[in-house]
Amino acid sequence: MAKKVLLGIASFGFVVTFIPLWLGIFAWILLAPEDTKTNAAVGVSCIVMAGLGSFATIGSVFYYLYRVNHDQQLSFEHRAIWTLVLLIMGLVAAPIYWYFYVWREPESEMNSAGSDRDIQRQPPEEKRRSGKVFPTTLIKIALGIASLSGVVASFAFGFSIILAQYYGLMPFVIGFITMIISGFTLTGVIAYYICKVYHHPKLSGEQKIMWTMILLGLAVIAAPAYWYYYIWRESEDESGKT
Repeated sequence: MAKKVLLGIASFGFVVTFIPLWLGIFAWILLAPEDTKTNAAVGVSCIVMAGLGSFATIGSVFYYLYRVNHDQQLSFEHRAIWTLVLLIMGLVAAPIYWYFYVWREPESEMNSAGSDRDIQRQPPEEKRRSGKVFPTTLIKIALGIASLSGVVASFAFGFSIILAQYYGLMPFVIGFITMIISGFTLTGVIAYYICKVYHHPKLSGEQKIMWTMILLGLAVIAAPAYWYYYIWRESEDESGKT
């Protein structure tokens, strides 16, 4: 249990310190003219804390890469998918891997690199539910809007820089906050789509790896494309089968 807890703390290091980091930066930028020394100290402290948290998470990512590539119970495509996700989105993916493959793993299996939660070992009914698409059109539309969050983030950041030249710092702050929120939304959407790809019974191993690479490398464009082909165009009857 102690090993699981320590791995969990390391895995969440970046996520937990991300918010204090940006709060420190904003305090440094917005309040530094009034009290330069105090706000500089706050900003530097937050940056150092975020750096330590990030290094801890990076260390856990390397350990998880070792576990994934020595896990004989995962199929080749599933090992490839997890390797890609951990390499490209490791700071965000580490907590997800920790929860599903470390925290939920029995104590007797912690010393081995294997895990028995591969989709191939799930019972038929659980397989059917694992790839189930949202049942209602309204929620499909909401997911489609969330899939466009990458486009929103790009435009928000671009316009904020332009408007800041005419209206001061406030448009930039608003645009930056919008970009951060949209970025987190897009990250969540991509993580959900990769999970669906991972469990999709109709996709071959090569297709799963291909979609994972596309979603990770071209997230802004790939998220709306995946939503259209595998969420919006899927009927209610098909969503119950996949």
